[in-house]
This record gives sequence, structure tokens and C-alpha cells, in this order.
Amino acid sequence: MAWMFGCRSAGSGGGISVRTSSPTLTALETFSVQAPADGTMPLADATEFEWDRAWFFLEGSSRSRIEEKVGVSVLGEEAHADFGGPLLVFVHDGAVVEVDVAIPPLFVSADGRSWVALSPDSARVRAEGAPPAARLLTVLE
Repeated sequence: MAWMFGCRSAGSGGGISVRTSSPTLTALETFSVQAPADGTMPLADATEFEWDRAWFFLEGSSRSRIEEKVGVSVLGEEAHADFGGPLLVFVHDGAVVEVDVAIPPLFVSADGRSWVALSPDSARVRAEGAPPAARLLTVLE
């Protein structure tokens, strides 16, 4: 299986606007297609912005659970289930800088965990299976 992200980025007044593409998403999608079987890439290589912490949450994670782990408002009044996929939340200096929503036809996992905290020094993504078929990318810490 492969995966793709729709992107959400911080807007004015603490709001979050939905985007369907970003440089981060393009880099992750390109990696999922071009990486060798079980190839890995630092998650930081997919981003063009500074971040000091990121979190991965499975689809269906509640807003309260996400905000409890991240420590700041991420989704405002919206419930995560409305987005139809797992979230990658990127934070820099205590502020959310990007929130990516993994949506079909691309899929992402975290080795069976419902959430995981990530650091730019060690977070990686691994392409499962042989290219160029659709693939699953796994977030690793």
C-alpha cells in the first residue's frame, strides 16, 4: 500500500486551514514511490520548516487525546475523525507549525501504536514492500 497526506497548516487566530498538498507531502509521496524495499528516510528530510517535536496519531484519536499529548490546541473545535486518516502534528517552540492528515489511497502506520512522539534527530519513515507497487510507510522513532 502507499500513502498520501492532505495537509493542514496553522492559520491566523489559532485556526487551522486545510490544504491538499505541501512540500512535506510531496517529499513523502515521492519517497513512498522511489525508495528501495524497506528503505528508510529521516522524517526531517521531508520537511522544509523547523520543528522540534512531532506526534503521530491513528485515525479516530480524540481531539482531547491529541491536545493532551501535544500540549497545545491542534484542531480547535473539530473532532479528528472528520479528517478520515491518521495525523502527523509538527510543533516548533510550543506552536503547531503543520498538521498532515494521511488520506487514502496512501496509508501510514506506527508499528501498531495508537500514537508516538517523534524528534527530528531520530524520526524516520520506512517504505514497506517492493517498489513501485503501492506501499505502506511506517513512522519510526
